[in-house]
Amino acid sequence: MLIEDDQGTHFRLVIRNAEGQLRWRCWNFEPDAGKQLNSYLASEGILRQ
Repeated sequence: MLIEDDQGTHFRLVIRNAEGQLRWRCWNFEPDAGKQLNSYLASEGILRQ
């Protein structure tokens, strides 16, 4: 998980795969952003290397 486009007052949470391809993203101010993130993590999990 990365923080991208940090603009001080808002930022975007991003998940990329091992090849750097975008898998999921949302802005911190989006409604239910955490709910979407939890849903993604529950279905896809986190790859441990």
